[in-house]
Amino acid sequence: MESLLKLTQIHQSYHQQEIIKHLSLVLKKGEIGCLLGPSGCGKTTVLRCIAGFESISSGEITINGKIVCNADFNLPPEQRRIGMVFQDYALFPHLSVSANIGFGLQQYTKAERTHRINELITTVGLTEASDRYPHELSGGQQQRVALARALAPRPDLLLLDEPFSNLDISLRERLSLEVRDILKDQHTTAILVTHDQTEAFSVADVIGVMHQGEILQWDTAYNLYHHPTNRFVAQFIGQGTFVPGHLISPEKIQIALGIVENPDYSDYFEQSKHTTNEAVDVLLRPDDIVYNEASALQATVVNKAFRGANILYTLKLSSGQTLLSLIPSHHNHSIGESIGIQLAADHVVVFSREKM
Repeated sequence: MESLLKLTQIHQSYHQQEIIKHLSLVLKKGEIGCLLGPSGCGKTTVLRCIAGFESISSGEITINGKIVCNADFNLPPEQRRIGMVFQDYALFPHLSVSANIGFGLQQYTKAERTHRINELITTVGLTEASDRYPHELSGGQQQRVALARALAPRPDLLLLDEPFSNLDISLRERLSLEVRDILKDQHTTAILVTHDQTEAFSVADVIGVMHQGEILQWDTAYNLYHHPTNRFVAQFIGQGTFVPGHLISPEKIQIALGIVENPDYSDYFEQSKHTTNEAVDVLLRPDDIVYNEASALQATVVNKAFRGANILYTLKLSSGQTLLSLIPSHHNHSIGESIGIQLAADHVVVFSREKM
């Protein structure tokens, strides 16, 4: 599939402070990408560079094969065929829903404009609200209007900057799925910026985990969770615990819970340089540790978080090692109680101990 957006070794700094460090990514036509990371990692700056609001000191940005930005050139934002959905929606308070959506369609004929507005009002599910004004809408409805307005001119690329951050959790989760459906229905290529993993997983086809101005891994949600290439990604995505162990052989690792077979070595673990009995760290997710009443391996409950169908337990082994375990909530154990557990991991990721 042909790429629509390509960032090649872009670098950006502000008052001699590096914000983006030689960052590269490729987004294919029709794909939804996401820049995911903690506050201050540079993800919004990358979005602003793509939009044309910020320049870069080196590297290159292309959209549809056309250079829009390099160290010597910065195509104005209005010439990049980019749509943008802002965190605060930025709707025009004096315009109705229909007028807001049609604001960027002045170049269309009246008939074309009306058709496009009606098409998008139907797509975003606001048919009955077409004559209302922004102050008469809920937060979720305002977000749909902002999305429809950005999609109206059929941009080559849509940028979404923390679009759900002003919404409550339940609405955020529902709307993120709706937004993905709308983008796919419109065959829109888009890139989202967020610090929320749930949003990233719900909306994006491919996600870049950012840290200190760099993308550490550009991958699917499944691979980020199950095959993280470095410790930051392993710790940032999902939940988990690093458990010490040692190599018995390349196919077997001894840890406190038993023997792990056929481990998945991280990219930074150069297997050829490591030897039998060498110390390693094994990443265990909460679903890798299961409750087994008959197990000889015991752990003490030190904390618990009710999650509805499941309870997330923090457990401590006799060695002092702590673990996380997701256990069905009908097994309601008390803090301080000793319970039986066992390792039930299909695969685990191994990191060299020296990388701590």
